[in-house]
Amino acid sequence: MLSVLIVDDDEDIRFIYSKTLEKKYNVFEAENGETALKIYKSKHPDLVIMDTKMPDGDGIEITKQILSINPDARIIGATGFTDKTREFLEAGAKCVIEKPFSLEKLLDTVEKYISGN
Repeated sequence: MLSVLIVDDDEDIRFIYSKTLEKKYNVFEAENGETALKIYKSKHPDLVIMDTKMPDGDGIEITKQILSINPDARIIGATGFTDKTREFLEAGAKCVIEKPFSLEKLLDTVEKYISGN
């Protein structure tokens, strides 16, 4: 089964994303960048959904670190800060979805990028 790592400091958002995705994917959760990197290194998820701002760091910087581990990593940026879209894409994210977004949009985006398209 394909897997998704959800990185967001908001526990409620992680819960909602997890419940939406766990019917089709193995889901891992990280509340910060440090945990995200540990999980990425140990579990090698097929896709990462990355928040922008977290207490211990910037999701864009964590995106760069994951891509330094695996240049083929598939990362979707998720942000409420429209000015961060370009930075996410320049860092190597496959796409960026702007919060708030529907769960249907989340599922459609994950399905589009998880298989490497």
